[in-house]
Amino acid sequence: MNWYNQIKLADRRQYLIEKLGIPIEVVNWADQISKQVEPSGKYIQWIAEQNIKKNILTKEDNNKIIENLKLFHELKQKNKIKGKEADIRSFINPNNLSEFLEKFKSGDIDSKREKEKKLTEEGVKTVFSLGNVDVVEISTQEAASKLCRFPNNEGWCIKDPKFYKKYTPPFYLFYVDGERYALFNDKSGEFKNIDDKTLTKKEIIPIAEAAKELIKNNNFVLKEDYMVLYEMYPEELRDNAYEGWKKYLTENTYAWEDVPEEFKTEELKNHVYQVWKKELMKNPNYWINVPEEFRTEELKNIVYKSWKKYLTENAYDWEKIPEEFITEELKNISYEGWLMDNPLNWEKISEELKTPKLWNITYETWKKSLIGYPHNWRSIPEEFKLEELRNIAYEAWKKELAKNPEAGMDMWRYLPEEFNTEELRTIVYERWKKELIKHPYIWEDIPEEFKTEELKNIVYEAWKKELMKNSNSAMELWKHIPKELKTKELINIVYQKWKKESIKNPVHWKYVPEELRTPELKNIIYQGYKIKLEKDPYYWKYIPEELKTEELRNVAYQGWKNELGKDPLIWDYIPKDLKTKELEQIYLQSRQNK
Repeated sequence: MNWYNQIKLADRRQYLIEKLGIPIEVVNWADQISKQVEPSGKYIQWIAEQNIKKNILTKEDNNKIIENLKLFHELKQKNKIKGKEADIRSFINPNNLSEFLEKFKSGDIDSKREKEKKLTEEGVKTVFSLGNVDVVEISTQEAASKLCRFPNNEGWCIKDPKFYKKYTPPFYLFYVDGERYALFNDKSGEFKNIDDKTLTKKEIIPIAEAAKELIKNNNFVLKEDYMVLYEMYPEELRDNAYEGWKKYLTENTYAWEDVPEEFKTEELKNHVYQVWKKELMKNPNYWINVPEEFRTEELKNIVYKSWKKYLTENAYDWEKIPEEFITEELKNISYEGWLMDNPLNWEKISEELKTPKLWNITYETWKKSLIGYPHNWRSIPEEFKLEELRNIAYEAWKKELAKNPEAGMDMWRYLPEEFNTEELRTIVYERWKKELIKHPYIWEDIPEEFKTEELKNIVYEAWKKELMKNSNSAMELWKHIPKELKTKELINIVYQKWKKESIKNPVHWKYVPEELRTPELKNIIYQGYKIKLEKDPYYWKYIPEELKTEELRNVAYQGWKNELGKDPLIWDYIPKDLKTKELEQIYLQSRQNK
């Protein structure tokens, strides 16, 4: 029984005020509420703390809490609720208490055990009873959700579907004196208390006999969490403990040294040995974990063969090999892997280990790399530059230069001098011819050695075609044309474009190159601005200073005058250099009229 429940009411009041620091007015109020439930004041502290937490504030709260506490107290008196559920402090607030009591408020009050028995057809079955211990089997998620959940949503994790799915049922729920005590699952090897923690030896004792019977009757293996049962029942559970070690060692061979001597039979030793064999075939790195007593010649041979296979795919892991396994054969396998991965590793191999076989592997690797990437030729050591490789590199360059639309820019400059033949020059030249017709702007990227009169004429005609067909961007294209190609013919073409565009939009004047700014074009721009200003005086701010004449100023001024008479708000948009006394009077008059 809780010590707090044994002290007198007067002492409880003093404890709340002096030890817990609860205000005396709150204690007095809680005392009145508590006495309406039962005279000894058992619930005074919980009621006071709920007030401090502002969970009980109104008169309606008072009435509801009195009603719920009376029902709670009645259930305790009739032993309808026990354990954690019978401790008022397990309910964090009045709502939590109310939710718990809801199931007791309609019809007859069934005990928890009676309710649980009704679940038999829904995944619950009583396995056996032994003294004051009952063992119930749970085989469905729905049953786990009901039986494994405590107030405040506490309990075993399998109460929630997402965790239940991670386990393999069945589960075994242990009751002591009708109260849920522990949960066991053979597949996972977990044996948990009501706080969902692994049972301690002290916690196992009250259910040890029942647990022993369950494990023995079902041939369950003893596992680490409850191996203590073997200490308690060594004769009856020896086979279960032995099988437990056997299963554990299958996944944890390194734990052999932890096995008690009484279980280290020849059978178990052979079992572990076979497991080591399988593991070492997969990964020779495990050798360092093998106990000395298992290191036979057979296992050493397995490890050696496993290293051979492993190095074929992981040549750079050479340093992981234990000294006892290092042989010339493994060295060569490792080097072969190095060289197949990157022929430049040839330089890292010491001279005394450079065999003809390794040289051939390196040579073949260079061959493969040149076919797809002829740039590698520069990296090849002189001793491998045989005529065969030279021809492979040359053909690869030829193929790349022919298919690459920007060969001159991206590849020709990287071509080794020894491959600079007339054949390759012709391929590149023809490629330039085709590309210049479509993209004349790449002229500047062509090496000087390729700039013939023929190419110059091709690019000239291409620029001419571009300028003539593209009205909107002719002006933009002009700045990309090389100076040596800007002939009178091209100048005239783009000039006519500027004339046409300037009539539609005089704002283009600021983009007109100096060499095209003729008096004729300037006059066209001027007239264009005049037309714009007559329609919209806002254009005044776009006119370059060099074009702002008195005539244009008057046109803009008259426009603002007309606009201002219609709408006084226009005043804020009139440029400062056009604001006169006359316009100010018009603005004031227009605002007054509005």
